[in-house]
Amino acid sequence: MTNVKPHFELHFQPHTWVLYEEKNGSWYRTQYKNIATAGNIKRIHYNTEKWKNYIIIDIDNENLYKCRENGLPEPNFILKNKSKIGGHLFYVLDKGIYYKNEYYLEKWKTLQKEYTKLAGGDPQNKGYVGKFVNSKHFEYIELNEYAYDINYLSSKIINFSSNNQAYSPKKHNPYIIPTKKEKKPIRAFKTSHLVQTGERNNTLFDKTRKYAYIQILKMDKNTFKQNVFDYALQLNNKFLEPQQKSEVKATVRSIIKYCLKNKTKIEEYSKEKHINRGIMDLPQEQVLREKQRLAATYTAKQKAKKTIFKLRLAIIEMKAREINISINSLVKYSKISKNTVRKYRDKLSF
Repeated sequence: MTNVKPHFELHFQPHTWVLYEEKNGSWYRTQYKNIATAGNIKRIHYNTEKWKNYIIIDIDNENLYKCRENGLPEPNFILKNKSKIGGHLFYVLDKGIYYKNEYYLEKWKTLQKEYTKLAGGDPQNKGYVGKFVNSKHFEYIELNEYAYDINYLSSKIINFSSNNQAYSPKKHNPYIIPTKKEKKPIRAFKTSHLVQTGERNNTLFDKTRKYAYIQILKMDKNTFKQNVFDYALQLNNKFLEPQQKSEVKATVRSIIKYCLKNKTKIEEYSKEKHINRGIMDLPQEQVLREKQRLAATYTAKQKAKKTIFKLRLAIIEMKAREINISINSLVKYSKISKNTVRKYRDKLSF
């Protein structure tokens, strides 16, 4: 484990721009240096879409140390509310998780979920936002000055599960990244309890609008309005806690208004969607051999772009894991042939 004391200053390396929340609840975007010493900031985005550096647990009760009772490692630090109960627990990862590394990203998501459950945290917190370390509204409590390896944190969970399968920690070859198995799509209403309170508005709006886009092309105005409204009510009744009828009506009215106003646009899009012109959109009168030549050139360029991207990603991950980078080590890590690596050597930086 790596010494990162003080954690926030040495470990957290924000991008040029940071999302932060004022005490009044409004969110803003600015350079991190402009808020680093501010005391009126409430929360900021610690984990970004590309990098995950923390496991953040939101505790809404007075027991901030329930993690000890369930055998979890000590958090690195706690940001405790001064004016009310609760706070945020922070586990610092010694190496950030890059969003393209699906294996460790899935492990981070599972850890975030399981540690939240065992520490008695709020399950609605997804681990991106946390209380601001320099805010005057929170008390900083440091418990452990060393960052954690993600595999070590995984080993401390007794019933650790991923993709509904039991997990046991293994030693991994640094040159091999396990691939993530494809999941079968889950039906939104397999059982009614899957849609919780915080998801109802988005689910109702998204499913109803998709239904309306199809129905607007099939029926007259009055029938269309009634059918969409009936569909939304049936959908709402499947929720664990259905919304009020007035809320459903307001959502349906906005969808109907949009569909009636943009019926022509929806119809044109629907027609274009079923026309397959080919990705290059070559004219019909062009000679077949010329079409084949252009298509082959296009395919080669796309393949080269994917290969270069894969090599650059491998270099980023090797640097994060402190692996010495050379042509031979890059070949082993990326599983791309040596001739190919040499071919694109001038487009890589290591």
